[in-house]
Amino acid sequence: MIQMIGCLYVYFQVMNDYGFRPSTLFYLDPEEGYFPKSTDVYNPNLPYNGNTNYGDENAKGKIEWLKTNSGGVDLRLFYVDRPATAWAKCRWTDGEENEGPRFYRYSEITGKQICYTTEALKHAHTAYLCGIVCLQWADCVAAKTRSLSIAQQGFSNGWGNFGFISETLLVLIVAYVPFINIPLATRPLAFPHLGVPVFPWVTTLFLYDEMRKIYVRAGMKRKPTGQVILDGWVARNTYY
Repeated sequence: MIQMIGCLYVYFQVMNDYGFRPSTLFYLDPEEGYFPKSTDVYNPNLPYNGNTNYGDENAKGKIEWLKTNSGGVDLRLFYVDRPATAWAKCRWTDGEENEGPRFYRYSEITGKQICYTTEALKHAHTAYLCGIVCLQWADCVAAKTRSLSIAQQGFSNGWGNFGFISETLLVLIVAYVPFINIPLATRPLAFPHLGVPVFPWVTTLFLYDEMRKIYVRAGMKRKPTGQVILDGWVARNTYY
């Protein structure tokens, strides 16, 4: 449950940083709209937000979120029925102090801005995958022992340590090696999205299991014969 909530939080955080409020994302995929001209620029003060193709049936269609052919379309122009308040402010903007490196703002695939385009979804997917890996670190640490603290157990398992390193390298390759990005629909993450949003959830999972094991150890009684008796609700119900 913690892993699921943590990864969903990361997903919505990345989408929000690229201009999509969580409430805006619901039921967005099935909506039809009008593809704007490449020269159209979003302006909420203009009719149809500046989409000069609005009403042209030849320009009507649906956005293909998982493909790259719609990656350069400013969705504020496409979904003209959505109010300006439906869109969040981009975290990284050209010409501002917080603009960051170019790959924070522009897609390596389309060359267009990431904000308000389907490219944001690819970044959110990649961040979700990164979140899974980070939470699996905590899950693996928690699963190393049934009752001992990780401080007592340590990291002496060579294969376990190899797993930590290999899965971390794998997710970095999937995210940052260019020729893998298109078939797997992944994108290079901005460093603030690389494990940072999920860190509180990693900490929560780790601390939860350490606290659980404290109560498990407190509820374990050993008979003179060596038999272990589980005495206590936590020990009886969570000693896996």
